[in-house]
Amino acid sequence: MNKIESWLNDNGRDRVSKIKDGKFSKNVILIIVESFESFTIDSKINGKEITPCINRLLKNEKCLYASKVLPQIKDGRSSDIQVIINTGLLPINSCATCFRYPHNNYFSLAKALKNKGYNSHTFISNKPSFWNQGEMTKAYGYDDLYSQENLLQNDIVGMGISDSSLFVQSARIIKKFRQPFFTQMVTLSSHTPFIIPENKIKLKLPKDSTIKLFDYLTSINYVDNAIGEFIENLKKEGLFNNSMIIITGDHNAFITKEYEQFSKDKYGKDFTSKYGYVPLIVINAPKTFQYDNVIGQIDIYPTLIDLMNLTDYNFMGLGTSLLNKKKPSFAINSRFKAFGDTSKVIKKDINHKISAWEISDLMIKTNYFNYIPNSRSTSLKRNVQILMTP
Repeated sequence: MNKIESWLNDNGRDRVSKIKDGKFSKNVILIIVESFESFTIDSKINGKEITPCINRLLKNEKCLYASKVLPQIKDGRSSDIQVIINTGLLPINSCATCFRYPHNNYFSLAKALKNKGYNSHTFISNKPSFWNQGEMTKAYGYDDLYSQENLLQNDIVGMGISDSSLFVQSARIIKKFRQPFFTQMVTLSSHTPFIIPENKIKLKLPKDSTIKLFDYLTSINYVDNAIGEFIENLKKEGLFNNSMIIITGDHNAFITKEYEQFSKDKYGKDFTSKYGYVPLIVINAPKTFQYDNVIGQIDIYPTLIDLMNLTDYNFMGLGTSLLNKKKPSFAINSRFKAFGDTSKVIKKDINHKISAWEISDLMIKTNYFNYIPNSRSTSLKRNVQILMTP
């Protein structure tokens, strides 16, 4: 415990920077997109945009945009990003946090917003047992979970309900929620092997491109269109302007050897990235700017805490808010390698960021928040409603 406390105290200089614009009361919609890499944004292949809907949002709406978010997931893969964003912690060193520690007390975004009168909801495309999301939904403090057990399975793509169907169904449900609400949506259609049914493909790419790259780009284009339709539905229901919408990717789509292969492809060589960065897009954010330096996924939680003016919450996370002017321009991956600009950073500060992995591992394995004063009042376990009928 002393080691954890010492690290957290040392990390105090990286705390969030409180917004001066007053109370935050918008709805919050968090969209975690499967395998969504930044290089697809504002890129064209054969003159065709890969993400036309997201491109329009970035151009026409007030956005905070970071294009170089370093994936920091480990053995839990897609489940790890939910741990990182929801709790401000990094995944454990081995095995999946969601399977090993689903009954911990966690501080989280949902619990922080609950203190402000928000109800919270999660939508997924598969069953609650997938990555143990039924139990983790409870641990994060969400009020209910919408999944294959209560959503219509009227359109299946790959491993679950298609993203298009998920967004259409969720839009119908969301409009009935008491406001303000917090909703997390986890997409699935762009999961490897990136196979989208032929009748759903809108981006027609040259057949002489690398097959896996071709399939990936068509899947991301499919998800982009689904998100675009969802945004339009929010506008029709009068929810868009009063909602802060976060879009990010869970992890990179390819391994190093595949990036090397794509770099030789006549279509992929100009825009694919070997680093696997994912984007962070915050639409209708109270602070809007483009951040071009490298950040880690661990920085998303404190950034959202900052944007939502929740800086009186008990836990600010292990990362650093993008609104903090002293934020370092680098991040540490799961192999303890630094990405970004460390030319003006002293070794002590780099080691501090590296040690966050060990500290987070200790915090999870010791159920740290179970021993923090007042933690029980802000992180009480509740019976999450897993609805059973469409």
